[in-house]
Amino acid sequence: MLTRSVEVARHDHRLTRACAPRPSLRAPRSATPTPPPSPVRARRPEPPPRPRPPPQLHPSARQPKPTRDHSALGCCLSIMIGMSSAAQRYKHAPLVLVVIELRHPEAEPPEIDSLRQAVREAFPVPRSREIVRAIAPATDPSQPMVAQRVRVDSFFSRDSRSAITVMPDRLALETTDYPGWEEFRSSMDVMVRARLAAGRIEGIERLGLRYVDEIRVPDPAPDWSEWVQASLVAPSVRVDDCEIRPEFQQCALAYRLHKPGESLVLRYGAAHGASAFGVAGEGGVERPNPPTPGPFFLLDSDAFWERRPGTAIMDSKEQTIMEEAEVLHGAVSHLFETFITARLREEVLNAD
Repeated sequence: MLTRSVEVARHDHRLTRACAPRPSLRAPRSATPTPPPSPVRARRPEPPPRPRPPPQLHPSARQPKPTRDHSALGCCLSIMIGMSSAAQRYKHAPLVLVVIELRHPEAEPPEIDSLRQAVREAFPVPRSREIVRAIAPATDPSQPMVAQRVRVDSFFSRDSRSAITVMPDRLALETTDYPGWEEFRSSMDVMVRARLAAGRIEGIERLGLRYVDEIRVPDPAPDWSEWVQASLVAPSVRVDDCEIRPEFQQCALAYRLHKPGESLVLRYGAAHGASAFGVAGEGGVERPNPPTPGPFFLLDSDAFWERRPGTAIMDSKEQTIMEEAEVLHGAVSHLFETFITARLREEVLNAD
């Protein structure tokens, strides 16, 4: 009201007196003075969500369970670290041979004495030999292959069932007496540390893990579709009302794994005869109990990381190598479990 009176007085000073309010000691009846608005408080930012703690594993589980499913045959196979926990320990595992190999740019020959000193407890028997390899000329790969003599230094266990092999461009650990992944991984760790201490290598061009399984069942003429996934078995043929089953079969599948450069090649098929791996007298590792000739189904899995053109080689640090080995082991283990049947597990692999 007072404001409006002043505004009107600017136009007619005679209205000022009439409109001006009389002074009074009492507060007007209208209302209690409106308090000034309270300042708006800034909203306290919400705290970031707390990360969920990792799930507690059973004491017997050493690795987390897989989080990626593999695809069907002919598609890519995505595997993550930790898939190795899916592998089971069987009483009668069909493993014949396990090999892990690292290939690197050719380096100066390592200090053999240093290597022998580092691995002598588990691999005390040194053996050296020369092999001939066919190598394409570096300047012109179209030219004929050139024969090259290469020295191979190996360190065997006392029973000749396990060995570490060293060459100018590769390093390998193989065994026919597989103790399980944890112990095999420990031996691999010893091998890698010993090689890195004995001589410098610039990086890893290929890291491969190979598992050879020969599945044998108590049946002289097995129907393999009852023991392995039916899609792996060659079809039977009927001739004159007589069923003819394949005695020999050799096939191959190639899978692409999770990370660029990772692959898995599976060679499989029905076969008949004695094992071609770990035969005594061949100069390599020997099998503890060679089987008698008979039918068997081969699952030969080779999982590997390999440098592709235009990409960098793998770091030769011990941790990098061991982490990649875990991934490859998980892929092989998962594939094996996928391709065998419950009957094989119960009646053969876990039979009393």
